Amino acid sequence: MKRYDPVLYAFLALIFILSCANTLSISGGGGDLTLEVTRDGVEVMSSPLRRFSGRQNMEFRYQDGFNIISAGAEGVRMVSADCPGGDCLRTREINSAGGIIVCMPHRLIVKLTSRKDGALDAVSY
Repeated sequence: MKRYDPVLYAFLALIFILSCANTLSISGGGGDLTLEVTRDGVEVMSSPLRRFSGRQNMEFRYQDGFNIISAGAEGVRMVSADCPGGDCLRTREINSAGGIIVCMPHRLIVKLTSRKDGALDAVSY
């Protein structure tokens, strides 16, 4: 068995490399992301994420409070809100399709979507 060990290891490495390349080509990398902000089910804003050069803050004011979102080419995060609890402020930065930040008291939803139709967000074997 020791005679064929290098061949077996090379074959396993080749299978691993090909499966990783296949997974990356299927997922597509998510280069065309769109930032969508909705409140009470009504779209407030929609913009391609690549439009933001550097960090840009956007403020959304309502009768019952405000939210400030920071968007950049690398992702989106909630930086300020006057809602009780502040769960939306503790949500990590979103930077891939399907990422979502929700502020329940203000009924605000911030999400990233992919412009590719049928794009996969994960692949498993």
